[in-house]
Amino acid sequence: MCRRRLINLILLNRRWNNPIKLTDPSGRWASGDSQYSYETQLQLLALTIAYDRAVLDTTKDIIREKEKSIRASSAKKDTPLPISERLDNLTKYYGKLFSSDLKTALDMYRVTFTFSGSITNFTSYRLHVGLSNENLLNIVDGSGNHVSYGGNQMDLGSNYQINTGCGPISVINIVYYYYMRFGCGTTTSDPVKRDDYYDMFYRHFDKIFGYSTPILTATAYENIIREVFKEELGYKPAITNTSTHSKSARQALGMVIGSLMSDNPVALQNWYTPENNPVTPYHWVTITSVDINPFDFTNSIVNFASWGSIYSGNRGYIWSNAWVNKASIVFLT
Repeated sequence: MCRRRLINLILLNRRWNNPIKLTDPSGRWASGDSQYSYETQLQLLALTIAYDRAVLDTTKDIIREKEKSIRASSAKKDTPLPISERLDNLTKYYGKLFSSDLKTALDMYRVTFTFSGSITNFTSYRLHVGLSNENLLNIVDGSGNHVSYGGNQMDLGSNYQINTGCGPISVINIVYYYYMRFGCGTTTSDPVKRDDYYDMFYRHFDKIFGYSTPILTATAYENIIREVFKEELGYKPAITNTSTHSKSARQALGMVIGSLMSDNPVALQNWYTPENNPVTPYHWVTITSVDINPFDFTNSIVNFASWGSIYSGNRGYIWSNAWVNKASIVFLT
């Protein structure tokens, strides 16, 4: 039952590509918008939500002109985001996007929208995208008291494990999240007993370190998580391992957002971090949500699990140029 449910739900997450000519002149989402860059897709999504909430015709006119300007200056080159594909298909089917369809899509992909100041002040727009359980895993002790969010390296058995356990912790964070999400445990909103979590961790610890010691590489991570998935869930998922050497910050963040929209945690290996940062060089973290500034990606906030806590940090502050040059991300496709 668990394996069948897992396969069916993963199949639902697969993306389809349906290039459609731009047809909707209303100022809201138009068929074909899913083929623009990630940044443009998110800008058009934010403007579509704002248009839906606008009351005055003059406000709608401003938003419509902004959308027209964005489309005219943007290239169609990135993979569609899941919500963008859904909006494309709804717009194609109905000829326009209804408010109820937009709300359903936003709820389905856990996208929330806020703005400060005037609704036409586009720089104040924020989109939030996260996992269905943004705390990832609420781990509790035998008495039910909260211990940590995700695994904590300080709970490991030796100094060696503490100092090198970020990769294994991130592997088990993700596998255990799916274990709960697909009904093999209970649900992702329920707490996880510490003994159960670390039982899974130690069953696979030696396997994980058999690949690479002390630093777990992205390629090894990809192979390991398939094997742990297979043993725990009876299924080997498709995994994407992307070195951001060849990706812009916009593309890298767009891939993270697309994964979170499908309720898939993202593992990130950061190879360099500035001083006074909650993560350290050569460190794996588990991304749980993103607060996006669609009109200024560098001011987006990434929320991630590390050392048993959820941290938040400005994308530019945490990774600086290393987000482009020295980082890897691994996620379910």
